[in-house]
Amino acid sequence: MTILYLFVLICCLSYTINKGWPWNFSENSALDELLWHVPEGTIFIAILPILVLVGLRWMTAWKPEVFSPTVRKTKWPQYGDWLFLLGAALFWLIKPLTAHLVLLLTAWAGMQLTALLRAHARKEGIPVTQSMNIIALLFFCSGFSAVIYQIVWQRTLFAIFGSDVESVTIIVSVFMFGLGVGAAMGNTLLNFRNHLLQIFFVIELFIGLFGLFSLSIAHHIQLIFGIENHWLLVLAAYALFAFPTLLMGATLPVLVAYLNQRYQNIGRSSGFLYAMNTWGSAFAAFLAVVVIFSLTGLQAATWIAAILNLFTAAAIYFIAPRLRGTEGTYHSAAAEASGTNMSFRMALLLSFLIGFITLSQELVWYRLLGLTSGSDPRIFGLLLACMLLGIGSGSYRIKQSCESGKSIRPIIISALFIAGFLSFLTVPLVSLASGISSRGFGVLVGFALAGTIAYFTGGVLPALGTLCATTNPDQNSRRLGWIYALNILGATLGPLATGYILFDLWPFEVSSALLAAALLLMTPALSKQKKALLYRVSASVILFAASYSWMSSGALERIQLERLDAPAFTRRIDNHASVITAIEAPGGAIIYGGGAYNGSINTDPAVSSNGIDRAYIIPVLHPAPGEILEIGLSSGAWAAVMSTYDGLEQLNSVEINPGYLQLISTLPTVAPILHNTRVMLEIDDGRRWLRHNPERQFDVIVMNTIQHWRSQATNLLSKEFFQLCKKHLADRGVIYFNNTESEDATFTAAQVFKYIVQYDSFTAASDHPFDLSVPERRNNLLRFKAPDGSPYFLETPERQHWLQKLSEIKLPDVGENFRQREDLGIITDDNMRTEFKL
Repeated sequence: MTILYLFVLICCLSYTINKGWPWNFSENSALDELLWHVPEGTIFIAILPILVLVGLRWMTAWKPEVFSPTVRKTKWPQYGDWLFLLGAALFWLIKPLTAHLVLLLTAWAGMQLTALLRAHARKEGIPVTQSMNIIALLFFCSGFSAVIYQIVWQRTLFAIFGSDVESVTIIVSVFMFGLGVGAAMGNTLLNFRNHLLQIFFVIELFIGLFGLFSLSIAHHIQLIFGIENHWLLVLAAYALFAFPTLLMGATLPVLVAYLNQRYQNIGRSSGFLYAMNTWGSAFAAFLAVVVIFSLTGLQAATWIAAILNLFTAAAIYFIAPRLRGTEGTYHSAAAEASGTNMSFRMALLLSFLIGFITLSQELVWYRLLGLTSGSDPRIFGLLLACMLLGIGSGSYRIKQSCESGKSIRPIIISALFIAGFLSFLTVPLVSLASGISSRGFGVLVGFALAGTIAYFTGGVLPALGTLCATTNPDQNSRRLGWIYALNILGATLGPLATGYILFDLWPFEVSSALLAAALLLMTPALSKQKKALLYRVSASVILFAASYSWMSSGALERIQLERLDAPAFTRRIDNHASVITAIEAPGGAIIYGGGAYNGSINTDPAVSSNGIDRAYIIPVLHPAPGEILEIGLSSGAWAAVMSTYDGLEQLNSVEINPGYLQLISTLPTVAPILHNTRVMLEIDDGRRWLRHNPERQFDVIVMNTIQHWRSQATNLLSKEFFQLCKKHLADRGVIYFNNTESEDATFTAAQVFKYIVQYDSFTAASDHPFDLSVPERRNNLLRFKAPDGSPYFLETPERQHWLQKLSEIKLPDVGENFRQREDLGIITDDNMRTEFKL
């Protein structure tokens, strides 16, 4: 082994050939430089297996009670070492990236775990008292992979369908649909009660195999069904992702039935498994947005999840024979008591409602924390992690109660009441924290409240299985499967109703209060003294409702302006897409979209409260901008400027949020564009619109885009997007976009276009040089017309100053300079560099 390590070390230090990796992993620049392009990095990779091997051997000597005699004597660590050496040897012929190291370490850890379990079970067998822990550990890994898939597949379908509400709905609904139907399907698999672990092995194997190729399959489906066949593409997405989600949904009832055959305690079995699965999901959600996406990209993250699935299957394959003979040998002293007086139908109804309310609350919290953070891309993953951590802990609490023989009913009643109480306080407390301290503190308070509320509601699912339990273990397992399926059905419908109905009818603060009230009103259905509890709960709901308006008044103002005495917004528009607000200011109304600054309403460069001079430079970049595409209408100031250019033939403005049209209609400065025959306004995702209109060609594509670090900014700054835009540019066509001070964005555009110039925070890119003379620029600028038809720039001395400045401005080509820089990186759909690479 020492000779092999030395050989690999020499190979790693001497590799010089860069043949590239056959899979499209993305470079992460600084970290790759640190790990791979300096000698210390390659030495670290080569000696890492030695360090871990020594550490494991030291552990067996220092803590012998941790490992059984069989494990201490076996050579199981060498399985992982051989795998790592094989991967490290490939570095001699390729240029390795951080993604390669992460994948290799994941496979190495999986091999070590599998070999450990195999050695543990080979001679001694696994006692039945340990079987629950081992199965739960593997279910933890399964939950980890499932959430990685969900997050990655969401991002992938965003790029295919467009980043709009319909796309989110498709992704979430197909995932929840698959889980629900899979749970029902899992009930039918219980007929094979003697082969449940083998079924789990097959499920994990197929999920892992699908995960390896899922992204490639998704992109091929897009090519097969075409760009314009939107609904056919939707059906194809359902057909594609329904398969793995069906398998994921079937795992819980299968494993609960397996353990319930041994423990005869549905509450203990379901509570522990559900807790471990959700803890694994919470851990994955946190790692995905904080570590995995920062180190790798979408493709590598999918492979990490697939590797865990495959090693989970391998571990089950090795230990299943040793567990098969232990059936029925253990019976919990705290078995379920019969006669709980809850009907199975009531349990199904409550399970549906708790799923409906919980996932609806997640949507409300996501909107609240998205507004508080200004659409930080990590918010969804961190919120999901907090909620899943709370759900898992609440489920584990039920497991402990079942073990001790405590009555479940009063625990759940008090838990739901506390959850409803805290739900009422969520919006006021987050806004108060933001106003007193900062938005960051408000986000932390929101995470804490979301996790706490999830803790109190998380135990409902296994508790309902206990409350309607019978003395028949197989019947209890089937009932829990149906309870889980109804819970998933509620979780599927809840976000749809909240996102498309509640958000369009009322502000999200009202939606939050309604869901809190619904949570409180569920408690009487769990009580034997329903009338007395109903009176108390109704009184509480009325009291909260009477005071909620006062508590939440000015909440959004405190959040966005970070002041307790924040002035009221003059305009506010809530819909299923987002929240748009406006506040008056000397330079024009300031607009916020999704909690972040969108600009102010001003079209006069002499005022320049919003950098509007950047819009007037368009005819300086192109000699005859007749056909213009604007991606992102927002407040309409740029469209208002471009509509005054008399050389304009047509301006197509694509906006994802219909609320901006409603806002523009109330602003006299920009309202005329709604009736301008040369301005075509369309509600759609910009990327999707380009794909659905492949024949359209434009002289200029302009994007005053969102901040490069915000959620989904990658879709408008990636290399793939710039290549798509290039296909829609006519001869001498120009793409002109706000780089929001991201040099990576300009660097990426320089990989697609030959010529690059910069003006303020904007980048213009083209395959034709920007070579207009000063007289040509001046003549073009004089084609901006005032309402009376006179040249706009000749009306006042201040505007004449801007005419001269814009005519004579220096725009040197910096394309080659950017292409030669080694400190920048290309933004791709896979690496999401501006969002996750800090």
